[in-house]
Amino acid sequence: VPIPGEAHVLRLKDYATDPYIRGGVYCVPHYRPEAAGKATGPLALDQVVAFAGLLKQLLAQHGCVAVVTEPDDNSRSANAAVLTGAYLMIMEGWTAKTVAHSMG
Repeated sequence: VPIPGEAHVLRLKDYATDPYIRGGVYCVPHYRPEAAGKATGPLALDQVVAFAGLLKQLLAQHGCVAVVTEPDDNSRSANAAVLTGAYLMIMEGWTAKTVAHSMG
Protein backbone atom coordinates (compact mmCIF):
# COMPACT_ATOMS: atom_id res chain seq x y z
CA VAL A 1 0.00 0.00 0.00
CA PRO A 2 1.53 3.34 -0.99
CA ILE A 3 2.13 5.81 1.81
CA PRO A 4 1.05 9.40 1.15
CA GLY A 5 4.04 11.71 0.81
CA GLU A 6 2.93 13.90 3.70
CA ALA A 7 2.37 11.01 6.13
CA HIS A 8 4.60 10.48 9.13
CA VAL A 9 5.66 6.81 9.20
CA LEU A 10 5.17 4.99 12.50
CA ARG A 11 7.01 1.65 12.62
CA LEU A 12 6.35 -0.44 15.70
CA LYS A 13 9.85 -1.93 15.54
CA ASP A 14 11.24 1.60 16.07
CA TYR A 15 9.69 1.42 19.54
CA ALA A 16 11.22 -1.94 20.49
CA THR A 17 12.97 -0.44 23.53
CA ASP A 18 9.98 1.60 24.68
CA PRO A 19 9.04 0.11 28.06
CA TYR A 20 5.32 0.25 27.26
CA ILE A 21 4.90 -0.22 23.51
CA ARG A 22 7.63 -2.88 23.35
CA GLY A 23 7.72 -2.80 19.57
CA GLY A 24 4.14 -4.09 19.32
CA VAL A 25 5.34 -7.56 20.26
CA TYR A 26 3.07 -9.69 22.42
CA CYS A 27 4.21 -9.99 25.99
CA VAL A 28 2.89 -10.54 29.45
CA PRO A 29 4.78 -7.98 31.55
CA HIS A 30 4.97 -10.17 34.65
CA TYR A 31 6.45 -13.16 32.75
CA ARG A 32 9.88 -13.51 31.19
CA PRO A 33 9.79 -13.22 27.36
CA GLU A 34 10.66 -16.91 26.94
CA ALA A 35 7.41 -17.87 28.67
CA ALA A 36 5.32 -16.42 25.83
CA GLY A 37 7.10 -18.48 23.18
CA LYS A 38 5.82 -17.65 19.71
CA ALA A 39 2.47 -16.34 20.93
CA THR A 40 0.97 -13.23 19.35
CA GLY A 41 -1.65 -10.91 20.80
CA PRO A 42 -3.73 -9.94 22.55
CA LEU A 43 -1.50 -7.10 23.59
CA ALA A 44 -1.14 -5.97 27.17
CA LEU A 45 -3.34 -3.07 28.23
CA ASP A 46 -0.35 -0.81 28.89
CA GLN A 47 0.81 -1.36 25.29
CA VAL A 48 -2.61 -0.39 23.95
CA VAL A 49 -2.83 2.76 26.06
CA ALA A 50 0.77 3.80 25.27
CA PHE A 51 0.27 3.26 21.54
CA ALA A 52 -3.00 5.22 21.54
CA GLY A 53 -1.26 8.13 23.28
CA LEU A 54 1.69 8.00 20.89
CA LEU A 55 -0.52 7.91 17.80
CA LYS A 56 -2.62 10.80 19.09
CA GLN A 57 0.55 12.84 19.70
CA LEU A 58 1.98 12.04 16.24
CA LEU A 59 -1.32 12.90 14.55
CA ALA A 60 -1.36 16.25 16.36
CA GLN A 61 2.21 16.95 15.20
CA HIS A 62 2.02 15.64 11.63
CA GLY A 63 -1.66 15.48 10.67
CA CYS A 64 -1.21 12.17 8.86
CA VAL A 65 0.46 9.01 10.18
CA ALA A 66 1.00 5.70 8.39
CA VAL A 67 1.37 2.73 10.75
CA VAL A 68 3.58 0.24 8.92
CA THR A 69 5.24 -3.12 9.53
CA GLU A 70 7.52 -5.35 7.51
CA PRO A 71 5.50 -7.22 4.84
CA ASP A 72 6.55 -10.65 6.13
CA ASP A 73 5.98 -9.92 9.84
CA ASN A 74 2.47 -11.34 10.22
CA SER A 75 2.26 -11.22 14.01
CA ARG A 76 3.44 -7.61 14.24
CA SER A 77 1.11 -6.67 11.35
CA ALA A 78 -1.83 -8.22 13.21
CA ASN A 79 -0.83 -6.42 16.40
CA ALA A 80 -0.49 -3.11 14.50
CA ALA A 81 -4.04 -3.55 13.19
CA VAL A 82 -5.31 -4.27 16.72
CA LEU A 83 -3.46 -1.25 18.13
CA THR A 84 -4.75 1.05 15.38
CA GLY A 85 -8.30 -0.23 15.86
CA ALA A 86 -7.99 0.25 19.62
CA TYR A 87 -6.82 3.84 19.03
CA LEU A 88 -9.89 4.51 16.89
CA MET A 89 -12.19 3.14 19.58
CA ILE A 90 -10.49 4.66 22.64
CA MET A 91 -9.47 8.06 21.31
CA GLU A 92 -11.94 8.68 18.49
CA GLY A 93 -15.02 6.92 19.86
CA TRP A 94 -15.51 4.54 16.93
CA THR A 95 -17.56 1.38 17.46
CA ALA A 96 -16.04 -2.07 16.96
CA LYS A 97 -18.33 -2.49 13.94
CA THR A 98 -17.09 0.75 12.34
CA VAL A 99 -13.45 -0.22 12.93
CA ALA A 100 -14.00 -3.71 11.48
CA HIS A 101 -15.75 -2.28 8.43
CA SER A 102 -13.07 0.36 7.79
CA MET A 103 -10.20 -2.13 8.11
CA GLY A 104 -11.84 -4.73 5.88
